[in-house]
Amino acid sequence: MPAVQEEGEEGVRFPVLEHEGASYVPAFTSQERAARGAPQQHGWLQATGGELAAMLPEGHGLALNPGVDLGVALPAEAVRALSGPAELRFPAGSDVRVGLPANEPPELREAVAAWGATRPDVVAVHRVLVQSGDDDPTLVLGLEVAPGADGAAAVDACVRNLPGVGALVLAEGATDPVSRFMRDRDDPLYRA
Repeated sequence: MPAVQEEGEEGVRFPVLEHEGASYVPAFTSQERAARGAPQQHGWLQATGGELAAMLPEGHGLALNPGVDLGVALPAEAVRALSGPAELRFPAGSDVRVGLPANEPPELREAVAAWGATRPDVVAVHRVLVQSGDDDPTLVLGLEVAPGADGAAAVDACVRNLPGVGALVLAEGATDPVSRFMRDRDDPLYRA
């Protein structure tokens, strides 16, 4: 992640991105994405999600991979959960299930379609339920965004306007199980 530490300073400072009235600190998930998303940056810090969440200023979200194809915005509340107790996160080796809702309220499709229609940057919205162990499942929306669109902005707008859901950019060619499931087995809730 981009960071600046002046000589004689204790600690580091992070750049802050402002979007729709919220503050985000940029972070990248690989050196390749960092080089594409912040080519002028020279100071970097490597940290785990929990370490990073503990260092961020209060009330700041996290912009993962801004300016590249696999971007996502985590609001401040989600970032706080990263620094919280381990039981709030999926430990390595967890039994995680992915599937579609057995009973889906028609209001969900209507709300997602109404929101999607206001977003020219959103091409389609998929959904999946993700459950770890015996915890309650979480509804996650996968956003297909238009070429060149700001995926982090779309995700941020989604979680702000559709409370209670998680969201991610559904990147072309993503191979993680959640993205594969949404692309292969889901009939989108919305398609432009």
